[in-house]
Amino acid sequence: MRWIDGTARLDSDSEILGEVGLKDGSLTVDDQRNGKTWTFEHISFSLNRLPRGGVVLSLGSENEDRPWKMTAAVVPLGNERRLLQVEARKVSARDLLLAMRLDEGQFQADVPISGAVRAEIGPDFRPVTIEGRLFAEPGMIGNPNNPDGSFRLDSAEVSLDWDQTRRTLIAPFKVAAGNNRVTMMSQFDAPVEAGGPWRFTATGGSIVLGAREPGESALVLNRILMRGTFDYASGRIALSQGEIAGGGVNLAMSGTLDISSGEPVISGGLAGTPMKGALAKRIWPVFVASKVRNWVLANIHEGEIARMELAANAPIDTLKEDGPPIPSDGLSVEIDVAKAVLRPVDGLPPIRDADLTTRIKGRHVVISVGRGTVELESGRKLTITNGTFEVPDTHPKAPPARAQFRIEGGRWRPPPSWSRSTGCARPRMHRSIRRPAAAASSARSRSACRSRATRPRARSITISAST
Repeated sequence: MRWIDGTARLDSDSEILGEVGLKDGSLTVDDQRNGKTWTFEHISFSLNRLPRGGVVLSLGSENEDRPWKMTAAVVPLGNERRLLQVEARKVSARDLLLAMRLDEGQFQADVPISGAVRAEIGPDFRPVTIEGRLFAEPGMIGNPNNPDGSFRLDSAEVSLDWDQTRRTLIAPFKVAAGNNRVTMMSQFDAPVEAGGPWRFTATGGSIVLGAREPGESALVLNRILMRGTFDYASGRIALSQGEIAGGGVNLAMSGTLDISSGEPVISGGLAGTPMKGALAKRIWPVFVASKVRNWVLANIHEGEIARMELAANAPIDTLKEDGPPIPSDGLSVEIDVAKAVLRPVDGLPPIRDADLTTRIKGRHVVISVGRGTVELESGRKLTITNGTFEVPDTHPKAPPARAQFRIEGGRWRPPPSWSRSTGCARPRMHRSIRRPAAAASSARSRSACRSRATRPRARSITISAST
């Protein structure tokens, strides 16, 4: 407003500039911390002075494909109080996140947001009242280049109500995506001193994950608690306590998100108590390591998870499917599964009653099979022990994978499909059992073999054997 006042005509106090604006222009946002630049096209804005004081700022786009508009007004109420009103109509969440440097590369939220918020500000610039409602219309959230890492949001709604006595903002919200529902109560406590961190709490309500297959019942997570702080000055969000439980699931988590440098860095951990393997797959978010998730859904069935621990300390970009390489100490995952059904190699029948141990260190993945059984079409059973399925580096688009396992039981040869389906030679089989001559007749039907295989791993994480 001082700039507008400076444009007033010097020879007449009654003539001052009341409006300045731009129509169908370009808006460029420069981040001097990391040198990145974002440009928004077909933007119109106007800044208006009201006759009795106050100001109105309008920002929007007249793009025929997706028009949107946001208006903010500050009006004096007397006694040094001000009224702040903000209205939004179909504002793109993607553009808002870009402007805040929170939506880059492989994660986007293409969701229109509308709503209105009204706040009364006191002489000390602290809120006296805040009330409003925001809602999101259908849209896609996730990786725009990977449909498997995205999901469709059907609707979302949040209400705002400020409690001046307790200096607390109450914000109940609900989200619907397909047959999944989230309903929760969140609370934000203002700091005692200006500029201090805000405390947040989310509790109550439930997370309902709908059935994915016929005959499957919905999974209801109805014991939820999240506590933490948000420090705007330092650009740091800290989750000090996180608990999600219900329906046989029990998870605990904590961590921090640092956005002060312009490159978000996540640091924290998650642990789960014993649960059914099917439950663990259902709570795995679709946009987290989607390729690994798809491989697990297709190749590992049943089983019981005895232990699950995850720790991360890396830039968020490195955790994306197409992001830069993750540091060797940036990710650690350890999962122990018992009595699982595994199909790790094309052409090999499922390994049943398998005891699995999964270890992920940075980009290195190893799945170990302590023991399992394979039943052939003839009804004969084979025993697999000391199995190892390894991906030394998951970053390349077609990283190599190695498979090594020991098969014990009746005479067996790999099926011809191993050569036809993979274009690779069949693994060689080596006898390794020594026995006295007197026992040769009784052990004639027994053999043992060790197979080693290496081939480029498919992007879907399906591991096939070759020599």
